[in-house]
Amino acid sequence: MIKRAKNYSNKHVTESLGVLLKNTRITLGYSLGDLSEMTQFPKSTIINLENGLSTNIHYYVAYAQAVEFPILPIDLVFKPIFELSPERKERLFLTHKINELVKDQLYFQSKRSVGEIIIELRKIYKIETSRILSTNVSRVLLNLVEDGILELAEKKGRNNLYVKK
Repeated sequence: MIKRAKNYSNKHVTESLGVLLKNTRITLGYSLGDLSEMTQFPKSTIINLENGLSTNIHYYVAYAQAVEFPILPIDLVFKPIFELSPERKERLFLTHKINELVKDQLYFQSKRSVGEIIIELRKIYKIETSRILSTNVSRVLLNLVEDGILELAEKKGRNNLYVKK
């Protein structure tokens, strides 16, 4: 049975689809954790899908629905099965703003701390300070490291410094 399934596997197609889905997720600013919450799949399943390692079409369809990406020429409702929690929506908003800083070719050429990024976000986007802002910005930055967009350049005590990859 396994041998037959292997014969019908089309790794190029699943790898290409995985790359398209991952790029869509990153463009929309969703982290692996966000997608996990929206699909109820473990992060490992999402990573496997993005790497084209799954052969189950149902997983690809659910992922595509979550990121509203039309992968099949049939009528589907492109909407996540589960909505993001308010906390994740806040991080998604921050992700979009931090991604704008990443696109600025100069900002992340220098090592940046969470505190410096918060100051920049407040200056440019008038983001209000809250008790959890630092935690949310830190989580977004770690997600961007996980996605290969930024890298952790240096650790100074409990402070991480980030640069563009």
